[in-house]
Amino acid sequence: MTPCIFDRDIFDPAIYHVCGCIELNGELLNVWHDGFVENRELVRSESQVWNNTLKKVVRKVHPLGSVRTWRLRCFEENVDWNNSIVKTIQGYVDDNTPVTFEVALGTLHVVAITNVKVLAVRPEYPEGSNVGTRQRNFTVSLQEVT
Repeated sequence: MTPCIFDRDIFDPAIYHVCGCIELNGELLNVWHDGFVENRELVRSESQVWNNTLKKVVRKVHPLGSVRTWRLRCFEENVDWNNSIVKTIQGYVDDNTPVTFEVALGTLHVVAITNVKVLAVRPEYPEGSNVGTRQRNFTVSLQEVT
């Protein structure tokens, strides 16, 4: 993993981003400073059973484990569509095959290389975007493969 490099003014939280610290299938992602969200949820099944003591049906929860998901708000600049990471990630969605994911944000947060499925990718173009500005924002949703 390449060390983090900041190529914007890191003292302006509205514009700086982390690059070189978050990889999807070996590709470095430019992630906005507020664009990394990790969620861990309990996976469970539920059933209804009769409780003789209470004389009523009660809900019983059966924990099965947990699953992690991530949402990344990213961008790329001056990249033709044919070379776009967004286009590559759309292929991961279409193929529905696991890819590798790794996060190394120093002592702040680490995710060892993990297999994930890309659940969604949503490209967005900032207001006023045109061929001259060539900035493409995108959001990627990932889920750990268990």
